[in-house]
Amino acid sequence: MKKYSWLFFDADGTLYDFEKTELIAFQKTFNLIGHPYHPDFLKKYQDFVNSITRDSYDDDEKKISNFGLGIAGEAGDVASCIKKTIFHKNEQIEGVKENLGDTLWYITAICNHYNWSLEEVFEGNISKLSKRYPNGFSFKAAKRKGEKI
Repeated sequence: MKKYSWLFFDADGTLYDFEKTELIAFQKTFNLIGHPYHPDFLKKYQDFVNSITRDSYDDDEKKISNFGLGIAGEAGDVASCIKKTIFHKNEQIEGVKENLGDTLWYITAICNHYNWSLEEVFEGNISKLSKRYPNGFSFKAAKRKGEKI
């Protein structure tokens, strides 16, 4: 374990701009998946999904249940396409892409339901995974023994 001679506290953000580095991490994540980051892209997509779903149910319980079950169904479709591609030798890569889009749609609908922005959810996930895997994924770090991070 590395030993440090100094410990800095930066509660007021004068030494390190945490918000800026979170944004940089978010932008790098988008670039890694081959989609240049545009600050308004996620908001536009979220508004689009909201325009379709906002009046879809009179009952909030049914609405959120549909969105939650929708994710499960689409995730199953993703798994099925991968299974068919690998084990049945039946190329379904475009199906994976299509069903990932449908899964994203349901994720966005749930975010809208709870008044969360996609950026807020992505940033929270980046923060969590950065703490869990500070040096990238490892099997050792993945064995958390019930710890939340």
